[in-house]
Amino acid sequence: MAGELDIVRSEEYTVGEWVQTWFEVYAKPNIRPSTASYYKGFIDHHILPELGDIKLNKLTARTIQKLYKTTSKTTSESVKRRKGRIPTSAALTSG
Repeated sequence: MAGELDIVRSEEYTVGEWVQTWFEVYAKPNIRPSTASYYKGFIDHHILPELGDIKLNKLTARTIQKLYKTTSKTTSESVKRRKGRIPTSAALTSG
């Protein structure tokens, strides 16, 4: 990817490619370093291993819900509330 996301070509991207580009291009420059660190950790430890290889146009709400369910077993309430911001923002912020 050349530093930006093209929503029209979503069938060509994996969730991993999309979320990493979204983080570097759209999120990281606009958030505090502590928030960037949290996002990066969540992406690296949860989103990429669980969803990274899925084609973006094949991602379903059910798949995302399974990720939430798995991570919520070991996550504090405050983190659970923030967690939804990452995938939601990535899906809605395409440039």
